[in-house]
Amino acid sequence: MEILTALILFGAVGLISARLFRATMRVTWDAPEAQNAIHRSETMLRLLRADCWGSSQTVPVEPSGVDIRLPDGPVAQWRIDDASITRTLGADVITWPRDVMNKGPCTFSVAGPTLTLRAGDARVTMSSELAIVDRGRAR
Repeated sequence: MEILTALILFGAVGLISARLFRATMRVTWDAPEAQNAIHRSETMLRLLRADCWGSSQTVPVEPSGVDIRLPDGPVAQWRIDDASITRTLGADVITWPRDVMNKGPCTFSVAGPTLTLRAGDARVTMSSELAIVDRGRAR
């Protein structure tokens, strides 16, 4: 009877240790992937903020995009489709996978000098310094 109990305990310990090992390896694999995803989204948002901050005009483009006119003339085109988020400035094209904002559907909205990127329930609002200054001068 004691041998049977010992075998059952060894079996249980073996199953638990195998599951623990798999979970540990999964965390070891998933952590760098999560860090890369955070880095990609931060890089994209940093560039979008810089474009918006220095823009002289922001124009929404249907169905899911925005054109940001930079002060020296070129237009940064931001587009969102099912697979990617793309920024085009002249011949320079940068594309991020759509899951960079993994909070659901992404859309842009423009209200005066403010550009808002909505991703599911989350939103990031950016303002154009030049548009705010121009608005102040007009008053």
